[in-house]
Amino acid sequence: KDTTLYAIWTDNGTVAPVTFTTQDGTKFFYDETVTVTLATTTEGATIKYKLDDGQWQDYSSPIEILSQNTITAKAKKEGLKDSEETSATYTVRKLTSISITPPTQTVYSVGEKFDLTSMVVTAIYDDGEWREVEGKISSNTSTLTGEIGINKPVTVSYAEGDMSTNA
Repeated sequence: KDTTLYAIWTDNGTVAPVTFTTQDGTKFFYDETVTVTLATTTEGATIKYKLDDGQWQDYSSPIEILSQNTITAKAKKEGLKDSEETSATYTVRKLTSISITPPTQTVYSVGEKFDLTSMVVTAIYDDGEWREVEGKISSNTSTLTGEIGINKPVTVSYAEGDMSTNA
């Protein structure tokens, strides 16, 4: 005889979203690497991630970010709905200016070499962060020439990748 069957579906739940953990947030300096750890509180779930618009990959160890990237992640577990996709964008701070603390020696004899070693150069970035920098500092003056008693301006330059500034 004809029988009517009714199916009753139950929602087994959804996998908890993926969280992103870094030591210093989502902004980093030009010459740094950011290490990103992904996690979900759903035990036994598998995490998938992609960088920018790349292919989905299985997450197995922390991700090292060297340049601007957006990481998108989701977690899966059989019998549960996949988690919502979550994203975080990691960006390199942009150099905006430098500040100079003059060297201890500010008076030179004609022909004497300009000494950069005691000068402090502080790089200032688009997010207000700053740091003292070493290396990659140059000046328009190496050996001083000219008349005695004449002030000669010195321009100091600093570069990070394709960003540079003078003071």
